[in-house]
Amino acid sequence: MVIIAVIIVLALYIIAIANNADSVWDDVRSYFPLLYWAAMIFAAFKAGIAVVQMYLETKIEEKTKHLQTVIEEQQTQQIKQEKFVSCKLDNIINNIAAIPNTDNATIVGFLKSNLPNVVSALVEQQVSLQVAYEKQKLALEYEQKESELKSKWLTVEAIAERQDRIEKLNKAIQLREQQEREKRVKNTEEYTMLVFSLAKTPVEDVEKVWQVTKLFLESGHVLADKDSKIALNKNLRNSELKQFTLNIVKYNRKENLDVESYLMTVFCEWFTGKKENISKNYNVLPKDSLVSKDGVEEDLEHLRISLNIEKI
Repeated sequence: MVIIAVIIVLALYIIAIANNADSVWDDVRSYFPLLYWAAMIFAAFKAGIAVVQMYLETKIEEKTKHLQTVIEEQQTQQIKQEKFVSCKLDNIINNIAAIPNTDNATIVGFLKSNLPNVVSALVEQQVSLQVAYEKQKLALEYEQKESELKSKWLTVEAIAERQDRIEKLNKAIQLREQQEREKRVKNTEEYTMLVFSLAKTPVEDVEKVWQVTKLFLESGHVLADKDSKIALNKNLRNSELKQFTLNIVKYNRKENLDVESYLMTVFCEWFTGKKENISKNYNVLPKDSLVSKDGVEEDLEHLRISLNIEKI
């Protein structure tokens, strides 16, 4: 069930993206420079990590080979010493065998004088070799653990740095998004003021249009009280009002807002009947229209040029 739910969510997400492909592409394209920088930084960082890991692995391999060589030399020395002691014992046995007529007291005395030295040398040598062997084993284990710790430390450090970079990148993206939102709001305000002012709308109504429009864009709410309604102005045609609203909604990436409700509530003296009428009609703009289907930024440029207004 979980897998089916995930597949359904992904399918809905893909459909939503497909329905808003142009808007999504515009959003994604604006972040390409940041993504390129992030990819370059990530690639350089991974290359640095790879070089450091190769260096550590080389050093560890060299030390491991050295320790293994030392252990092998110790084992070889131990074998030689065992052969040496064995030869001494053989000599003692041969000497004893060479004197068959000697009494027991003489044999015991000979063994007492020779065996302690041989046994002592054997024990000392064996202990020395065992201690050296254990030291080498401990050193090898230490090197291996140290290598593992360095590798883990390197991985943790890399993850921490990568997270820090991602957080900085996210903050930069959020800052840019905030700046873009502020720019869109500022341009939308200027666009609204110019369109309604050029249509010879009273100053108080121009300000009222902007306040109602700003609330609509920010929250999707449309004020329905009497004071928020705009009086009929024959200089603005229905198709212009509709195109104006479509332009600002698209420019502010609020395509989900109910344009028809906004027009029928705020400009009710222009539009009568049902919401469906707005969707079906008023799609053809007059030749002298103050707005166009090119969008807010294109219209702003034309309006500024017509009034010789410098870009704010």
